[in-house]
Amino acid sequence: MVDLVQNPRKTNSSGRQRFIATVVFFGVVVLWISIVIEASKEIHALPRPQDYAVETLDVTPTRIVATLSYLSNETMYGAKGNEIYRKLKLTIDMHNDYELRVRLTDESGKGYELPNEEPYPYERTPVDVKNPTYDVRIVRNPFSFSVVRRATNETLFDSSAAPLIFSKNYMELTTTLPTPYLYGLGERTHSLHMKRGEYTIWAYDVYCAIDIGQPGKGAYGHQPVYLGLEKGGSQYSHVVLLRNLSPQEVVIHERPSRLTYKLVAGIIDLKIFLSDEGPEKVLERYHEYLGGWRPSAFWAMGNQQSRWGYKKLDDYKRVLADFRRDGIPLDGFTLDIDYMDKMKTFTVDEVNFPPNELTKFVTENHPVRFAPIVGPVVKTGDSSWVREGTEANIFIRNGSGQLLQGLVWPGKVHFVDFFNPNITKIWTKWLSQMRKIFPFTGVWLDMNEPANFCAGECPEYEDERLLSMLSAGSKKNPFLAEFPFQPGDFTTLDYSTVSVNAKHYGDVLDVEVHGGNGYMQTRATYHFLKEVMGEPLPFILFRANTFGSGRFGVHWLGDGASNWLTLRLYTAGIMSSNIFGIPMSGGDICGFSQDTTLELCARWYQVGAFYPYARNHNTHWARAQEPQTFGPKMVEVAKTTMLFRYSILKWMYSLFFRAKGKGTIFRAVFLNFPGEEELLTAPFVDDQFMLGEELLITPIVHSNIEVRQAYFPKTTWFEFHEGKRFIGEKESNRKATVQAPLNATAPIFLRAGYIIYTQNATNVQTTADLELDNTFALHVALQRLKETSEFIEYGAYGRIMAVSNYSDYSHVRKCDEGDCIVKVFVNATYRSDGVILTVRFSMANNAYYEPFRVSHVRVMGLDCFSKRQFRGANRQPRRLQIATARDTSCLLYTSPSPRDRQKSRMPSSA
Repeated sequence: MVDLVQNPRKTNSSGRQRFIATVVFFGVVVLWISIVIEASKEIHALPRPQDYAVETLDVTPTRIVATLSYLSNETMYGAKGNEIYRKLKLTIDMHNDYELRVRLTDESGKGYELPNEEPYPYERTPVDVKNPTYDVRIVRNPFSFSVVRRATNETLFDSSAAPLIFSKNYMELTTTLPTPYLYGLGERTHSLHMKRGEYTIWAYDVYCAIDIGQPGKGAYGHQPVYLGLEKGGSQYSHVVLLRNLSPQEVVIHERPSRLTYKLVAGIIDLKIFLSDEGPEKVLERYHEYLGGWRPSAFWAMGNQQSRWGYKKLDDYKRVLADFRRDGIPLDGFTLDIDYMDKMKTFTVDEVNFPPNELTKFVTENHPVRFAPIVGPVVKTGDSSWVREGTEANIFIRNGSGQLLQGLVWPGKVHFVDFFNPNITKIWTKWLSQMRKIFPFTGVWLDMNEPANFCAGECPEYEDERLLSMLSAGSKKNPFLAEFPFQPGDFTTLDYSTVSVNAKHYGDVLDVEVHGGNGYMQTRATYHFLKEVMGEPLPFILFRANTFGSGRFGVHWLGDGASNWLTLRLYTAGIMSSNIFGIPMSGGDICGFSQDTTLELCARWYQVGAFYPYARNHNTHWARAQEPQTFGPKMVEVAKTTMLFRYSILKWMYSLFFRAKGKGTIFRAVFLNFPGEEELLTAPFVDDQFMLGEELLITPIVHSNIEVRQAYFPKTTWFEFHEGKRFIGEKESNRKATVQAPLNATAPIFLRAGYIIYTQNATNVQTTADLELDNTFALHVALQRLKETSEFIEYGAYGRIMAVSNYSDYSHVRKCDEGDCIVKVFVNATYRSDGVILTVRFSMANNAYYEPFRVSHVRVMGLDCFSKRQFRGANRQPRRLQIATARDTSCLLYTSPSPRDRQKSRMPSSA
């Protein structure tokens, strides 16, 4: 039962009253929910229509249901035909102690709602509410709701900031924000920190846009989710997802901090996640709700090359030969539209890419992989694709029910409807036919927002060259006349994409699901690669994306200019993709558009060597930008940076399997150090990053400099290459000058207390070469743990993915489905008579591992001298081979005997 009891402490002269609703079953309090009931509230500065009021309210241990009534006689809002929904239903579901969901719908069920089932995110685990970390508070009249963290009494979401608007074609909801530290709300080329501005969430074909908080500058992804930090402490953070795929504008206000959602279709469906263990933990919860993300194949972590402008097969042969000659490793090519016959999907230009020669080239150069670009369209006319697609009803239709006609690279096209449940069969057939022409390994999905050179539907003109000029936003869709608001600074929402009233399967309008077009194409392609081709970890490179896309592939940031600003913001873009649950992501190294320069390209390689997905790609409108086109200096930069990438590549790959499909890889530094305020805003939130918990990278991202100021969180950091302690934990000034010459890697620092492992990458050409010798070096950054008058104790911890072949899924599957991580503990006790160094390997009882060899252990953080004795775990004396100065790294070459060698292959229980 529900017992409403007045709380006299909250009664005041304004007439406000607060009550506490205690849910009691059989005399036992199972859930306490604070429900606020108020008679009035402050007048808001902005004019709005009347509010809603709570009419009925029902509270159970895990659910609140209320009906809301509109308080005025108005029937339309903002435009003729835009009906105000006068009766609403509020449903708040508490899923567990850290998650809840808030849904506002029309009482009669109007408005499209994403299904609570695959392929959309939904609650996959049973309801389990025991001791919720939050309270839900309801204000009756005018209606509002809020979510408050119990531990700190801090309000995380409060809709009383402005009246609710809920009509047929426009909804608006505003919340207060606990702090101005907000991250996410993509996709866009923007600083990671979201400041005051208007941000459009609407996937369309955008070219090199930089978003500075002005409408219409969003990009290809539909990611209405944000990570918010709180005042109560660095351990507290939350994530809010708006589970809606329609066009949106998010307005961030300052003084006071507020956020306003403006959307034009669907319902208001909020999923809120809380964490009291830091921001990385709440992102893990969010990613788990999405269904987790998937790693890609190991070869996809290798260096990739592409260009819109490789016009014939000989171009690929030349580029591969150049990379091999110069010793730059290369694992794959993505083929741009040049390979197609007149840019038509599923075709190959048989003159410039003779199928037999193409197949021979692909086969003979294995393990280099090839992934052709595939669009979401087919050319109009009399073809098997048009006939089969029409018969299967898998094309998007216009408002009149006819096949919608657009314009893309091949000319007039029809758009495939990937929401149709029949699409898997026919999409698989078309891709299978294409693979018979040449044996590609992965697929590159571009223009899948979907992009359209017409605004909505193309007019009937025979001359295709005139179509885009005649329809570029000059003609407004009559359907939009009933929309009082259109997100973005567009003449029409149809700009550069399909009509908002285009019809998908089941007569669902595109305006209701537009943000999911690319996601559904990626899902259908994933099925082909995994179930038909048998690729256990399919490689799909996609542009358009939404919540859940990380389950199916790899994201690149799309078309970006070759300039220093884009270089800087791409780091933020990849960190944002990690927040969104797409950790396997990257931007075009050296930029896509405009002529790059040697200096810019070199700096981009220094950063791009750490991108999870590393590819050099650009347009034929700009100069070629393979390293060889700049001469020996650039070749040396590319070789140095990429060989270093390959030396840490197995460790980088292990980060994906350690994470088990949730959390970030290419990580904003504050996710590891949320209490450091300098890391929350520019410049340091954007121009430095971490890989996992271990490595900090501080690249140069401005021209004509070789030194920069970096911020080092409060612990000890070691410069990776030299092994010297760079900055100590107790130093008060955390900013330090970093040297970054052009002919080296970006500055890299290993965090004290951690271990990473590397391989010798000399002469490596592909990731397959890394499998020839499963021998690792351990790089140990000791952290001082304890100090007495007799000894100093140090320690460090690391993890090794213990499989013998990272390229073979029959081995990797043990890590994917279970546990193959071997933990490494290094402890050092420093006494007056020497150093006792202990290296221990440990693993879970049910873990799987395969043999690996540790060739040597490099220790950073000991006070080493050239003749100081080293004692092993059995206290037998050995000599340090290299130990020359205080606070340098001590390099211990184990040079094991055959017996010792066998022991080093077999991790022992701790």
